[in-house]
Parts: sequence; C-alpha cells; structure tokens
Amino acid sequence: MSKKIISEECRSRIKLAEEIASKCLMEYGKEIIITGSVSRDLADEDSDIEIEFLVDNLMSECDMVNWIKEIGGTEIHPYGAPIGDGSVWIIFKYKEYWIEAGWQKIDTMRDNIKVILTGEVYTHDKLTLASTFKNAIFIRKNGILDSLQEELYSYPDDLQQKIIMNTISPWTIDLGLNVRRVLAKREDKIPLLERMIADIHRVLRILYALNKQWEPDWKWTKHIVKDLDIKPENLIDRINSIICIKDCEESLKACFKLIYDTLSLIPEDVEYNTVRKIMNNINR
Repeated sequence: MSKKIISEECRSRIKLAEEIASKCLMEYGKEIIITGSVSRDLADEDSDIEIEFLVDNLMSECDMVNWIKEIGGTEIHPYGAPIGDGSVWIIFKYKEYWIEAGWQKIDTMRDNIKVILTGEVYTHDKLTLASTFKNAIFIRKNGILDSLQEELYSYPDDLQQKIIMNTISPWTIDLGLNVRRVLAKREDKIPLLERMIADIHRVLRILYALNKQWEPDWKWTKHIVKDLDIKPENLIDRINSIICIKDCEESLKACFKLIYDTLSLIPEDVEYNTVRKIMNNINR
C-alpha cells in the first residue's frame, strides 16, 4: 500500500482489511483491493469496508460464504446474483465492522476497464468503475492489474465529447423541458424532483468530463466537486437549494440556471449549435 492516508478512521479500516487479506488463500484473492470511502480517505465512524478479491476463476457462492465463516465473519448476507460488472458480492460483519466483499475475475476486470479506456462505453454506471479502480488501494498485488490502474491516470481525449453529447441529448427535447414547467406550475413535487435530480446528475457528468475526471458514485459528490477547477460558483449550495423544494417554480428556475451556467462552460468546438439551442430554450 503506497497511497497516503491521513484519517485514523481509514487507517484502522485498512489494518482490518489487511488482516482479512492475510487469511485469504490465493485462489480466493490473487490480488485484493480496498475501494469505497476508505480508499478515498473519506471514511468516518459509520463507514463500512469495501474489499474486492480478484481471482482467476470465480468460486461458488457457497464456497465464499464458508470461507467468510472460517475467518470469523458473521451476519452473512449474499447479494444473490452478480451485479452489472459481473462481480459477486457478500455483506458480512467482522470484528464489529461491516464488510462489503466482492469477487471479480481478473480477466473481466481487465476487459471492463479496457472498454472504458477505448471509449466504447461512457454511461455513468460503467464509468464509475474507472473512478473506483483508479482510487483503489492494493493490499495484495501480483503485478497483474497495477499497470491497468496507472492507465486510468490518463483521461482519453475523445471521451469528453462523447459524454457531453450523450448527456445533453435529453435537454434537446422541448417537451421534456415543458413538462418540468407544467409540473412546477401544478406543484407536483415528486415527479418534478425526480426530473431535477436527473438534471443535476447530467450537470455533474458534464463537469467531470470538462475536468477530465472519472465519474464517481453520486454519494461522493460533496467531497469531490470541491476540487474541480471548472464548475459554476457555489455548486453544492445550489444543488442543495434545488432539491430542498420550498417553492416549485423557484426550484425549477434555479435548476434551469444551473444547467445554463454549466452549458456555458462547454468549449465552443463541442456541439456548439446544440448547446446554444438548449440554453435558449431554457431561458424562455
């Protein structure tokens, strides 16, 4: 582990993760990484520990559960099915700490990262893997995937434009913007809030792309956006004021203004006509 960790909450969790790794046979974890809040030095007293075990071949869920029992894990809760990236996850308790343990094939992890680096995929659910793996802390390495992690320190040149084009597309539909205006007028808060949260997600995706940073999970937003160089002023305060609806029309007005200010940051050589059309429709 070479990453500098400052927080005592993180250091104590890393120590516990290393203890678990020391009890792990190679077939259950050829390479082992810590991800989540601990790897970002953001853990607090309520944080769990997210550990991913990278293997040549996935063992059965029954074998995973039996190993967790052998090392002293309790309150074991398997997800029941692989998640979108092909990994298998089990939640359990170890010495009063909650552990989120995932198993992933090394070849699958490599393939998932490669299609991101080549720009073949650029949706939020796929790109969060790049952010997760780039920030991961290796607590067992065998020279297999650390070079892949290094590749993530370079952001692909054409990815920025692909993300922006994909993200602004829903705003090009006049009906969608008008539906928001109607919902605000009717004070239909739930459907309005759903749409404004989606808009905020699009704003954040654009800002990460403009800053050439991999998109993290939304739950890290307040911590990570403060370090973005390119962003509207008072970003987090503005987001909070939008989603804490007091007056529907005022919240929507603030949401549209945030979208407008974000679009104004996009370079003119990126979809200029489309961006200007959206900005004009928002300003109506």
